[in-house]
Amino acid sequence: MNQPLVKKPRYIRTKVGLPKGVVYVYAGKHVTDALRIIDNHTLYEGVKLLQLLEVIYVQGRKDGARSVFEAVDVLKDRIPYRNPGAPRKHKKRMRRIAS
Repeated sequence: MNQPLVKKPRYIRTKVGLPKGVVYVYAGKHVTDALRIIDNHTLYEGVKLLQLLEVIYVQGRKDGARSVFEAVDVLKDRIPYRNPGAPRKHKKRMRRIAS
C-alpha cells in the first residue's frame, strides 16, 4: 500500500540520428529498445528492416484471421441450423367507427 511519492517517467527520451540532423523521440521502454537496435543502421538497412517487419505483420494478420475463421467453422458445426419458415401472419383488426 506504500506508494512512492516520486513516480518514474513513463517516456524515455531517445536521440535518433538522421542524415540531416537529430530527432528526439519520446516513447516507452519497448519503442526505445527497438530504436536503439536500429540506431546504427544505414538507410538501406532500415528500409530492409521495415519491409521485413511489414511482411511479418501481414502474415500475422493472415494467421489471426485464419484462426478466427477456423473457430467460427467449428461453431457452425456445433449449432444446429433451423429454417426459420414462413413469416407470422398478422390478424386483421377491425376499425371502430366513431359515432
